[in-house]
Amino acid sequence: MLRGFTAQAALDAPRLCISAGSPDSTAEGVAGDINSEVYFEEGIAPEVLDQLRAMGHDARLATGLGRSLFGRGQVIQKIVDQSGRTVWAAGSDPRSDGHAAAQI
Repeated sequence: MLRGFTAQAALDAPRLCISAGSPDSTAEGVAGDINSEVYFEEGIAPEVLDQLRAMGHDARLATGLGRSLFGRGQVIQKIVDQSGRTVWAAGSDPRSDGHAAAQI
């Protein structure tokens, strides 16, 4: 939302997650190192992942149930429109079954 997204567009956008690493990491030499793996959600261009890997990053694609590591969210935002009126905007994560409803 800081980049001008609406509440719903921010929740719809593909996410990334910087991992803290784990002993079962498949990245050689970095198991357990903080920030050793970066997970990307479907929707990130494969070329981006290829470029990051070419730079030496352990860029991974999270798919299916593996996407749960990105969490879930609902947003309610108070906005003052161009006329000066206060309006409410809401967005709900398409990855879950929740909803957001602005109530007055």
